Amino acid sequence: ALNAYDETNRSAAQVLINMPAISPTWAAMCMFDIVRTRQFVLGLKQAVGDQVLEHPGEPIEVLDAGCGPYGLLCLLAAGYFSPAQVQFTLLDIFPENIKSAQELISALGMQHYFRAFVCGDALHYQWPYEKPLHIIVTETMNRALWKEPQVAITLQLSPQLAKGGVLIPQRIEVGLACVDLYKKKMQAAMNLEEALTAPVIYEEDLGLVIELDKSSTEAAIGKKPLVTITLPAHFNAMQYQLELHTRVQVYKGYKIIKDESAISLSKVLMKNKKEN
Repeated sequence: ALNAYDETNRSAAQVLINMPAISPTWAAMCMFDIVRTRQFVLGLKQAVGDQVLEHPGEPIEVLDAGCGPYGLLCLLAAGYFSPAQVQFTLLDIFPENIKSAQELISALGMQHYFRAFVCGDALHYQWPYEKPLHIIVTETMNRALWKEPQVAITLQLSPQLAKGGVLIPQRIEVGLACVDLYKKKMQAAMNLEEALTAPVIYEEDLGLVIELDKSSTEAAIGKKPLVTITLPAHFNAMQYQLELHTRVQVYKGYKIIKDESAISLSKVLMKNKKEN
């Protein structure tokens, strides 16, 4: 596999956001993030179903970039269709992940759903078939698009989609928020009935920092500064802290909201001084 993480191979956008893929052990643990796994599997299932309706009589080609040691998202979605309807290609930079996924899929008798198992770097991958690539699924992200290579993989692979093809997740948004810690503590101290009937609003959205979808370009992602956001006049570092909030639209109505999954946890950008 090519090493895309050498400084000589990294673009401006990759330097800004991209970091190496997580280890096979940590990738395996992602399956226990139930919200993440459920939303991605159901989103992928619906996307395949929609593409089957749009392209009757031909198999829908799906590429999973960063499939991990189980190829779990594709494996679970495959059961809703026949091999004539969908074919999956699994791609991962770690040979142990590819070997593990192959063994699991073979043991389950599901190998007829899988066109290829590729050990390679998604940042250099080119779809090698004449068949159109209908769907790309890549869940290689951390909260706030921090450290993992979701952005760089999206920029590399999205242009290879067929016309009308689907990228999963369809859209990722990272926004900046101002959090009033005093009001947050008030909310936490409420009983359930109070919290539901008269919640304390302690977060203020300040603007979008980055949005990522299949139309994103390296020029837009790599520009400096990426975005300029003016803090509100009432902001002071003794009462407020700044946080990055992540929202993921997996596919259509399948979404992951802030703090609902490990990949959408809030990331503190500027801590309240009392907390330091």
